[in-house]
Amino acid sequence: MKKILLFAACMSGPWLASQALAKVSVEEASQLGTNLTLVGAEKAGNEAGTIPAFSGKIPHFPESVYQNPGKHLPNPYADESPLIVLTAENYKAHSDKLTAGQIAQFEKYPQTYRMKIYPTHRDGVYDARVGKNALKNATEAELVSGGDGITGAFGGPPFPMPKTGQEVIWNQLVRTEGYFMDTTYDGAAVYAKGNRLKTRTRIQRVAPYVDVTGNADSFSGIIGYQILRTLLPKRQAGDVVLVHEPLNQVETPRSAWSYMPSTRRVRRAPVIAYDYQVSPGGLIYADEGRLFNGALDRYDWKLLDKQEKYIPYNNYDMDNPELSYDELLTKKHINPEYMRYELHRVWVVEATLKEGSRHALAKRVMYFDEDSWNLQLVDGYDKQGMLWHTGMQTLVIDPFMPGPIGRISVMNDLSSGDYAVESLLNESADIQRFDLKPMHIEAFTPQGIRRSVSR
Repeated sequence: MKKILLFAACMSGPWLASQALAKVSVEEASQLGTNLTLVGAEKAGNEAGTIPAFSGKIPHFPESVYQNPGKHLPNPYADESPLIVLTAENYKAHSDKLTAGQIAQFEKYPQTYRMKIYPTHRDGVYDARVGKNALKNATEAELVSGGDGITGAFGGPPFPMPKTGQEVIWNQLVRTEGYFMDTTYDGAAVYAKGNRLKTRTRIQRVAPYVDVTGNADSFSGIIGYQILRTLLPKRQAGDVVLVHEPLNQVETPRSAWSYMPSTRRVRRAPVIAYDYQVSPGGLIYADEGRLFNGALDRYDWKLLDKQEKYIPYNNYDMDNPELSYDELLTKKHINPEYMRYELHRVWVVEATLKEGSRHALAKRVMYFDEDSWNLQLVDGYDKQGMLWHTGMQTLVIDPFMPGPIGRISVMNDLSSGDYAVESLLNESADIQRFDLKPMHIEAFTPQGIRRSVSR
C-alpha cells in the first residue's frame, strides 16, 4: 500500500507570498511553430552539429507494429552503433556533458559503470491538438498561490516558454501521455548484494486534461484519475488505491481512497508525501516517483541556463521482452549494456530546501528534455551537501499516443549501493495501452471501486 500511495503524493501547500505570472505576449508566443516547436523546444540543432534539428515526425516502425497495438515496440535505431562508450578511463574528457550523478557512478563503480553514447535523434511529434493548446496556454496559463497550482491551461504544456523553475516543473507534471492508459508495471528494489524485492501493479488512468474531445471551457479541473491495483507482493495483493489529481491544488486538494481485502471497505486514504519512504523496500521518497512529483512548497526553485547533456533516449531495448530481470537488474546499478544515451538540450532546474522546511534532500538538480518536458535525470543532495540520490528516466517514442513518453525510472542510493526501479514492462504481455476505449469516469469513484472489487 505504501508503494502505490506514492502516486498520491500530496501537491498542496503554501508557497511564496508573491507569484510569477507565466503569460507571455502574443508576439512572443508567435515563436511557437516558427523557430520553436509547438511545445517550446528550439527547432534548430546546435552549432557543433552534434544535436540535429527537430524532425517533426515519428520514427519508422514496421507495419506489424500498427497492426498489433499494445505490444512491445521494436527499436527503430537497432542498426546503429555507439559513437563512443564512456568508462572510468575516459569520462573526464566528456565531463561537461555529464551530470554530477553520472560522474559519481563512474567513480564509485569504475569496473562496471559505463555509458554508451549514440547518435542523437529528435523525432516524436505530438498530435497537432497538443501544439494548438500549448500556443493558447502560453498566453493564458499562470501560476496560482505562487506555484502550488495553475489556471488557464489545457491539453498541452502550460508554459511552453518558461521563465521560472516552477513553470518547468508544471510542464512535466501535466505532460502529455495519452487520455486513457491501462497497463501492468513491475517494480523492484535491488540491493547492493544483488537480492531483489519485486512488485507488480496494474494502473488504469483517465486524463481529462488531455481529452481530445474537450477544451479549456469544459475542463473539470482534474488532471487525471488513477486506479492502482497491487498484484505483488502477495501479502498486499488485492489492495486498491484511487487517486483524483486536480490541476489547481489550492482550490481542490488531491484526494485518495484505498481498499484492502482484509477490511473489504473503501476508505479515505492518507496522502503520502515529501520524504516519506515508499516504493519497493522503501528505497525512494514519495516525491521521487518518476524522479519528481508532489508539492513544490518546501523548496526555492531556480531556473538555470539550458545545457547539453547525455540523457537516456530512445531506450526501446530496455523494454525488450526477451531481456530478463535477472540480466537487467544487476548489482549496484541497472545493466548499462542495454542503456542508450544521446546528447540533447535540457532545461536545468535547481531546488533548494527553504529555511525552516523539512526534507531529507536539501538540494535537487533536475534535467528536463526540451522536446518532451520529461524529467530525464535528477541529483539529490543531503544536508551536508553530499550527493546522495541520483535518478534517471528512460524515454521512447510511442506511435499510438503519439509522442515521447517517460518509461523506466531508476533511483540510485550512492551511499548504500541499493537502487529502486519503477515501470518495468519486460515480463508484461502488453506495453502501455493508449488506444483502448476509455473506462467510464464513474469507475474512478469510491463507489466504482467498491463495485469492481465485489464482482
